[in-house]
Amino acid sequence: MLGVFIAALTIYTLYTSEALASGRWNEQPGKLTLLVDTPVYDEQSTDSKPAGVISAFQSLQVIETGGSERDTTNPSDEFWYLVKTWYGDKWLRSGPAVIKVKYYPVHLEVTFMGMEGLYDFPADDESNVGQLSPQTVTTLGQLFICNEGVTEGTQSESDHCRSWYRILTYLGEKWIAPTKAIEHYENQYSAAALTPSAAFYQEKFRSSRELEPLFSRFSIEPVSMHTENNVAKLEVRRLYQHREKLNDEEVEALKNAVFQSLGGYFPLSITTFTLSDKADLVGKIISIDNTGKRALVVNYNKWSGKEHPTPEAYWIRLPDDSNIHRYGQELQLSMEDLRIGQTVEVWKAKFTLLSYPGQTIAYEIAIVEDAKPGEEGIPLSIILDLDLTRIDKIELKLKEGKPIMIQDPQIIQAIFKRMQHIRLQAADQYPVEYDTYTMSLYQADRKAIYSGNLVFQQLPYRPTSLTIDLDEFIKKLK
Repeated sequence: MLGVFIAALTIYTLYTSEALASGRWNEQPGKLTLLVDTPVYDEQSTDSKPAGVISAFQSLQVIETGGSERDTTNPSDEFWYLVKTWYGDKWLRSGPAVIKVKYYPVHLEVTFMGMEGLYDFPADDESNVGQLSPQTVTTLGQLFICNEGVTEGTQSESDHCRSWYRILTYLGEKWIAPTKAIEHYENQYSAAALTPSAAFYQEKFRSSRELEPLFSRFSIEPVSMHTENNVAKLEVRRLYQHREKLNDEEVEALKNAVFQSLGGYFPLSITTFTLSDKADLVGKIISIDNTGKRALVVNYNKWSGKEHPTPEAYWIRLPDDSNIHRYGQELQLSMEDLRIGQTVEVWKAKFTLLSYPGQTIAYEIAIVEDAKPGEEGIPLSIILDLDLTRIDKIELKLKEGKPIMIQDPQIIQAIFKRMQHIRLQAADQYPVEYDTYTMSLYQADRKAIYSGNLVFQQLPYRPTSLTIDLDEFIKKLK
């Protein structure tokens, strides 16, 4: 595993360097970046009082140069730049804090594996002012500096470019340029430096289908992908191992396999979606669709909505690596072991289609309780969420004619005796005829609606001999 990790680091460094150089990020024609608060002057002299001070980490437009400028990133000879400022056109003096590369105010964690020197300014000719042992640090900013002679698109680019990070240390704010580093963007507040080259590869990543064989090789499946703060965020899940995360070595190996497949580097965060200890849904199976490899699970103990409350319900599709088992047992079962009326716990996918019932994927199902023989359906009292033995009055609405208010105890008793034994299973489709009859069942301040077409809370159910008998009794009340 250590060998894989070292190889991953090597590949990471190679692609980082190539990507840095491919966009020629070291050149900003006619612009300068200030790394410290810098005074500006009316003339090319420091003898006079400064006309003002420009805050650090700003880019300025150069109008002309004065003195003996050398064409290098950090010139040692003194010369001057005439730049545009909000004070007007002013002069500023060259120095290690005045550079020709773009500064990126990034926020991320960087892990480096060897001793690293600390520098006051990002330049190869600077003397280091301290050392840091291998560790993970949080960056404040980033620069990409390539030496002279680098030609865009050449293989030797990686030998000439370095990534500098501005960090906070025990000596204050300093710069480091690790030879081998791992960038971490997992924190939701992380922000990256999206250079032209990185933007190209990031867009290629979002639109590429070339990675499907790669995901298969790593035995993972993508869960979500989006961009946040210039960072490509990829969430994956392990196939068959729904509670195991990718470790650090596996994440870096996957990152670098992605970079190698696409041909370049870009800011990328990879996290793992795992199942929690607590189930997302507890309910009863009321329908099974073997052709679609899915089941309808309803939780009649959890309702939402005020005027027209509905129970929590999901059509759950079972992928090939779904784990089906009995509660507290490890023996793997299959979809053929699922039965209507079973009470199950379900661990579902991160996303659900916004419909009713909801539509999602079940990565794990635990069978908590089997239905007793002859009791595969759901009792009508549970579906209506009402005690059918304590009905005070009934308002009957027929297809035609005025509503009938039923308060005769004998008729009410005859109706609830028929209703209390009804058990229903979900139907595959909604009935053709909707306007048969409805009964509003009142129990103190509670009310439930029984529909003759057997559609309750937007869910259709199959007719039974008992529902047909109830229909015949209701017809006689006309």
